[in-house]
Amino acid sequence: MKISKRDLNTLLILFGLAVFIMNYFLLYSGFIDDTALVNEEIAALKPRQAVLNNHVVNIPGYNAGMESSALIAADNLKWFPKQIRTEDLIMYAVGIERDLGVEINSAQFSEPWEITSFDAKTEVGQETVSHYSAYGVTLTFSFHMDYEAMKKVLNRITSDPERTALDNISVSYDTSTGALTGTLALSKVYADDGSYVYVATDVPPGAVGIKNPFGAVSTQ
Repeated sequence: MKISKRDLNTLLILFGLAVFIMNYFLLYSGFIDDTALVNEEIAALKPRQAVLNNHVVNIPGYNAGMESSALIAADNLKWFPKQIRTEDLIMYAVGIERDLGVEINSAQFSEPWEITSFDAKTEVGQETVSHYSAYGVTLTFSFHMDYEAMKKVLNRITSDPERTALDNISVSYDTSTGALTGTLALSKVYADDGSYVYVATDVPPGAVGIKNPFGAVSTQ
């Protein structure tokens, strides 16, 4: 069969057009599939976007809350000394005995134990964060006192501005004298940030020993 040059050109044009249309639809179909997949991913991300947008809107509130928490931390830290040593506990017991009419027969002092550690700002707006370690110490003493003195002791412990807890108390009542004897244990907490500088505890002067021990010295 003889094909003219004109017909051959027409066939080539039609063939090229067919190839173009086929490729176009193949690419368009793939594009449609990709678009549908992207739309599905966008739809899945919209709830997350809503949550993030809500967080962005609430950022000023979050910042205010953090500043408020810093203020609360600074306010609470003032109730806890940076250090409590054995001599501090001794003077605490001396104060109870001196001020409240209590006779303390013996006392024991525990070693500090770590309760927890935390980071905190000490002032609102301050960028530097200090690391604190909270420690507890216990004072246990045996006593002899009356009922009124007992009430005063318990009131001093519960109202102490430096957080103090009554851990345990054991009391015996003397029916012949009305006196109370027993043991009492209390604990205190301090928060150490490593900046503590030793300051000597104020210990009032007192007599030490006696001039004539055992009565072995006589004068003429």
